[in-house]
Amino acid sequence: YHTGYTSVYYLNSSNSDVEEAYLPAISDAWQSQDLSANYGTPSADQTPSPLVHYAANGGETWTSLYTVDNSSDDLQETYLPAIGGNWTTQDLSAKYGTPAV
Repeated sequence: YHTGYTSVYYLNSSNSDVEEAYLPAISDAWQSQDLSANYGTPSADQTPSPLVHYAANGGETWTSLYTVDNSSDDLQETYLPAIGGNWTTQDLSAKYGTPAV
């Protein structure tokens, strides 16, 4: 649950793309999107791990989704800085030296 949305993150069994199913509000229809195709989240072979980051004042600020790139084993972060914004992906292993998984 983040910024009024409920999200479920999963791997597409046919191509290992990372996908999101989300419910914008109660009684709305569920929607889905392919984060790998739309925002560059690498295909993964392990279940994604979401994390909601909170501001110091207790308000939600952004959502991160952590995956392991199935071609390089690098740790990746895909994050949503604000509802309505674009997801952004960064390679934490290449950029910050986090060990490959």
